[in-house]
Amino acid sequence: KQSLPAKIQADTAEVNRLNRVAARYLQADLDSVYYFSKQAMDLASTIRYQQGIAEAYLNYCLYNRMKGNTSVALEDGLKALKIFESAGYKRGIARACLQIAQVYKETAGAALTDEFLKLGVDYALQSYRLYESLQDTAELSSSLNVAGIIYRDPGKIKNQSDFYDSAYNCYILGIELIKRTGKGMDNLGRLYNNISQVYMEHKIDY
Repeated sequence: KQSLPAKIQADTAEVNRLNRVAARYLQADLDSVYYFSKQAMDLASTIRYQQGIAEAYLNYCLYNRMKGNTSVALEDGLKALKIFESAGYKRGIARACLQIAQVYKETAGAALTDEFLKLGVDYALQSYRLYESLQDTAELSSSLNVAGIIYRDPGKIKNQSDFYDSAYNCYILGIELIKRTGKGMDNLGRLYNNISQVYMEHKIDY
């Protein structure tokens, strides 16, 4: 029979595994994202494993955002953020901020609600600053990509085209970081694609 510390250690490892499995299903099967996240949340709550709970909330946030349940997704993201902040876990805070940024973009929707877009950019840039302090180039480019995507939305509003310039600058900085360090190559195609969107929407050749 396992001692209690060994049992808890095994359970935390299982929570981490379940959260990783849930995240892998994001592009393939949203129901599986929820299924494995729920298992992770239940076990993490039983053993009071706060980081596991926060990771499960982040998976819930992704799941609900993809399902269009933005109000629930925001609640999930903010719960994860609060736990990570309490633990002083910078990487978790950065990841939560990036997820919350994308929720605010979705919340702004076709109406391009300025308040929500501003919050989205603020959270994306907060994520960028945290990853910068961690010297995590790969995730820096992810934060810049998300900030650029959100900046483009207010640029579509009459007399606010300067936001396209902010988006372009985010994408260029992300590309330069990847080329200089060789890290974050997975984001390179996304950044180039999003720059092409700026050219098409803004009609300016930088």
